[in-house]
Order: sequence, then C-alpha cells, then structure tokens
Amino acid sequence: MKMVKAYLVDEGDDWALFLGCLAGAYRAIPNHSTGVTPNMLTMGREIRLPADVLYGHANVSNATPNTAREAITEMQEHMHTAHAIARKHIDSDTKRSN
Repeated sequence: MKMVKAYLVDEGDDWALFLGCLAGAYRAIPNHSTGVTPNMLTMGREIRLPADVLYGHANVSNATPNTAREAITEMQEHMHTAHAIARKHIDSDTKRSN
C-alpha cells in the first residue's frame, strides 16, 4: 500500500492512468515472504524491460529455444524452481513467526 501512495501522491485525478506501470513495478519486486517476484511465480521468468533489450542484462537470457516443447519445458523448470524457493521462504517465515 505504501508503494501505491508514494507512486500516486501527486497524480490527482489522473491516478488511474498510472496503475499499469505501478502493477508492473509491483510484479517485478521480490516478495518478502516468498523471496521471488510475482512475475517469476506466475510466468516462470522475469519480464524484459526496454533497457534490458537495448543494453542487455546479466540475469536475462537471450537464448531462444529451438522448439515449442523446449520452451515449455524450460518454463516449467523455471516455475518449479521459483515455487520451491517460495515454499522455502514461506516455511522459514512461518517458523520465525511461531
């Protein structure tokens, strides 16, 4: 909620125009409980920003799979890994709160 207030504080009546950018920023920030971004949990990858495309990014692979099956398999592996990391973080948060 703090992120919404900070982002929209000076936007007045046009605040709804900026919700898409705000949602994109939220989905790109690692969640405290899961340790991974909502993008990774839902899509199995991080989104590529225009700057990543232009200048490259260390965490973004430019390799393209040869077949649709390879792309699906790669995405499934990424999602399994992301979900395992999220479960680990949630378990450790649960133990700390008890």
